[in-house]
Amino acid sequence: MATRSSTEHSIFGNPQPMPKSQLPTSADVFRAYDYQLKFGECSSVHGRSSLIGNKVKKIYDTAGIPTIEINSVVKRVERLVAKVKELNKYSTSKKSSATFEETFQSLQSVFDVCCCKCFDSGARERSACTCSLPMKIPGLEWNFWANQKATQKMYIGKIDQEMTMKLQKKVDRSKRQKSTETMNDVEMGDELNLCCCAPSDVNGMHNDYDDNDDDDVVHSDDNDDQEIKAVRNTLQYPELCRSLDRCKASNRDACLIVNSLLKDLNLLTAESCVNPAKLRRQRKVWRQK
Repeated sequence: MATRSSTEHSIFGNPQPMPKSQLPTSADVFRAYDYQLKFGECSSVHGRSSLIGNKVKKIYDTAGIPTIEINSVVKRVERLVAKVKELNKYSTSKKSSATFEETFQSLQSVFDVCCCKCFDSGARERSACTCSLPMKIPGLEWNFWANQKATQKMYIGKIDQEMTMKLQKKVDRSKRQKSTETMNDVEMGDELNLCCCAPSDVNGMHNDYDDNDDDDVVHSDDNDDQEIKAVRNTLQYPELCRSLDRCKASNRDACLIVNSLLKDLNLLTAESCVNPAKLRRQRKVWRQK
């Protein structure tokens, strides 16, 4: 039977399971790893690290804090184990050195696997976070995250089922809206293609060619070698995008209006035709400038 003295670590003391009421510190993660080493069934470092990494990610998910990929979490656990092994090499006389103390104190802070690093960069309010939406810490959890990075006096409470249902409905609604916008863009693109290739425009083009001399038309000696060049709209529409944002107009409506005007002015071509997908991308670009 294993006794406390036989299982006690020289630096971090007795091995312990992973705490569940707070985000674990690096020391907590190593104690949990040491617990698996001495009482678990995994025989490899990677196997134990994977087990501990999944537990860490589960705690973060329970707290509502977005994390990095699980493979990266496992690698951080492995690096932590390697760092502790280096500390074990310090002799008793050198454990009072500044290097040892600095490394030991760094392991008392939270084991950070959050994908948002704005707090470490100096942001103390969520409004100062510059991460993309999937990487942002939810507003309800920002104060908890700030506390865990500092004093760790707050604890993970029970899951609020009502709030969870509301958030899930919000996510589902956002997915449906995005799917609908994509379908509308496809339909709008088909309409614009038909508009660009309307019979009146095609006839006008034929008339133009009839009026021109045959010398203006370049013929190829080999029909198999003819190349059809793809035509793209390379315009960026800065003023149009800003005006649409001010008016809060949809991309679909904007395309219908702009393309109708271009057609009335006999300026509608494949190069000038405005597509909803392109307009959405350009509006996003100009919002960030």
